[in-house]
Amino acid sequence: MITNFLITGARGAGKSTLVRRIEQAIHLPCAGFRTLPQEHYDCGNTYNLTDLTTGETAPISTWDGQAFRPVEATFLDLGVRCLNEARTGSSPLLILDELGRFERRCTPFLRSVETVLDSDKTVLAVLKKEPIDFIDRIRARADCRVFDLDSLCRDAIFPELAALVSFSVEKNAK
Repeated sequence: MITNFLITGARGAGKSTLVRRIEQAIHLPCAGFRTLPQEHYDCGNTYNLTDLTTGETAPISTWDGQAFRPVEATFLDLGVRCLNEARTGSSPLLILDELGRFERRCTPFLRSVETVLDSDKTVLAVLKKEPIDFIDRIRARADCRVFDLDSLCRDAIFPELAALVSFSVEKNAK
């Protein structure tokens, strides 16, 4: 049975917006994390990881004047704690918004992501649309269904995806 729903697409396609709409539509407590812009630079943003349960926030990237660099300590501490608590907690729906390039070398965090995907919880995740090994492995999982907003209309798939997520949560609760 599909219990993991993955949203991907180009930057600005509305992946996180779709996740928030689904959260609002199904009115269920959620756990997991969200990545939100922190500081804006001409070439892009730095981001924070925010635990949806505790509200704790820490940076996942910094700008060193030449390039954006990952803050691996955030994934190894807050990221791992957040995922482990989400997996073992009472929230029936886990949000992973967004998985991308900054965490690709943080093996304990990647293992926690896999453990969450293996759990009996319903997972709604946003995946960066880049060729990254661990993201490619997630996309290929048999228990995952991928919704690519580059080929699907966000507004058109919203009712179907909201219904699938809701059904999965209800089925897992039994």
